[in-house]
Amino acid sequence: MRRVKGVDSVQGALVGVSMLYLLVCIPYAARVYAFIILALRTDGARADAKGPALGRHQVTVIIPCRNEAQVVSGTVQAALAQVLPPFIGRYEVLVVNDGSTDETGAVLDRLAQDARGRLRVFHRHAPQGKASALNEGVRQARGDVLVFIDADHVLRPDAVARLAEPLIAGAAQVVQGRCVVRNPHVNLLTRLVEIDNTVSYAVDLAARSALGTCPITGSTMAMTRAVWARVGGFCEDRPGEDTDMSLRIMRERLQVRYEPAAVSEDLAPATLRGYVRQRRRWASGQNTVLFYWMRSASLGDFWELRRARFEVLLYMFIYIVPVLGLVAALGVGMQVVFHLPVLMGPWHSTLALWLAAAYPVELVVAACIRRTYKDILFLPVYLVRGPVESVTAVLGLIDCLRHERTWYQTDRAAVQELG
Repeated sequence: MRRVKGVDSVQGALVGVSMLYLLVCIPYAARVYAFIILALRTDGARADAKGPALGRHQVTVIIPCRNEAQVVSGTVQAALAQVLPPFIGRYEVLVVNDGSTDETGAVLDRLAQDARGRLRVFHRHAPQGKASALNEGVRQARGDVLVFIDADHVLRPDAVARLAEPLIAGAAQVVQGRCVVRNPHVNLLTRLVEIDNTVSYAVDLAARSALGTCPITGSTMAMTRAVWARVGGFCEDRPGEDTDMSLRIMRERLQVRYEPAAVSEDLAPATLRGYVRQRRRWASGQNTVLFYWMRSASLGDFWELRRARFEVLLYMFIYIVPVLGLVAALGVGMQVVFHLPVLMGPWHSTLALWLAAAYPVELVVAACIRRTYKDILFLPVYLVRGPVESVTAVLGLIDCLRHERTWYQTDRAAVQELG
């Protein structure tokens, strides 16, 4: 009799975990469907500027880097080769070399010699972190319009103009551009990362821009110096500086505009190890910001954010849900292994199907918006990345709790193939 009660208890706990995960997923699935509708409604629509971009303004492109000798030359050269409209009078590229131990410093110095004063390089002997490098770049910048890019992002020729114009015209206070993968054909992994980017920018950012909760990614992004000062700069004492900055921008009710025509091309991880490291760092950074805001006086700031506050909470917990998903999957696996009856009636089956369909539908819609119809053929492979995402979320949570802080560098396995 005791054994039966024990089995019943285990069965109840496992079923409870599985059902809890289903319930947690309901608002996330509803969010995806709402995003799809918003993205379709806003596809091709752009916010009207308050007026033309007038005058001759100074723009500074800020690039923080550490040990990026393989890619920083292409990044800097693309930034220097921008096609500048008449409203940009003075223009400079400023690179903060944060204690590199490879040939990054020498590469930058050679580029500066040939740039005729348009490139300035600041070398720091000891690394102090990306956020610190960003803030140092702002303090050293001469421009009032600031464009931020990562060291492996190659700007398309009109990207700076498209980022700066809404700021100068008064149509926005922060502008977020779009990143596309420039090495999608290296292998299946980089192709899947490209598809993930397409879904994120075509649907998620477009919808969140319409809601007024558009986050910044920390790269291919622009703001005025006044906005940087108003929000207090980038947070230097914890990772996740872009997420933290996003929340403070929302709290200040600043207008963020998503500009998909402002494009940079970045490198996707070409190895599974690199992919795991990247997503692990993202999870760690976002969870660090989440826990900070939850345990500090800033918790009330969640409810002072602009519209769609609940959506912001869903966004902040996005790397916690995969951890619950992994626990739920283990529970279902134990049910199968030990031949325990599974509670899955018609109502539960219908709910599970509705939840599972959200992300495939989102991918199809994103492919149609961007007219990348071949992406749909990768749908089966795209969906099986779920277990990997759960594992990286768990590792990121562990890193967060251990207070891990480090510069992250995308693996450069495919750099030579790019030429």
